[in-house]
Amino acid sequence: MKTLRPDKFNPIAYQLVQSVLGPECRDDYTIELKSAVHSCKSKEPILLSSAPGFDPSFKIEQLSKETSNKLISVAIGSPEGFDLADKAIKEGVKNGTWIMLKNVHLAPSWLS
Repeated sequence: MKTLRPDKFNPIAYQLVQSVLGPECRDDYTIELKSAVHSCKSKEPILLSSAPGFDPSFKIEQLSKETSNKLISVAIGSPEGFDLADKAIKEGVKNGTWIMLKNVHLAPSWLS
């Protein structure tokens, strides 16, 4: 779609996100991170999406320090990153460690 009709890519991608994540997923939505984390169950992953060029990692890192939760940050995009992410997720499941996966848009096949 991006190659054949680049003018249609963003609207169609937005529709896909809406259909997968539901109508409560809005592009103008801003959350208070601490309350969002506390309102989730311990086994529920949280998906955060940011504007292009903005990296909110520092907010997650700050919150993990405030709440005394161990955080493992993994950049996805290479085979090494996939292995690190798999190991981190296993540790997170076992020990309750927070896992932050960055640049997941570079690895859609791994996400499935």
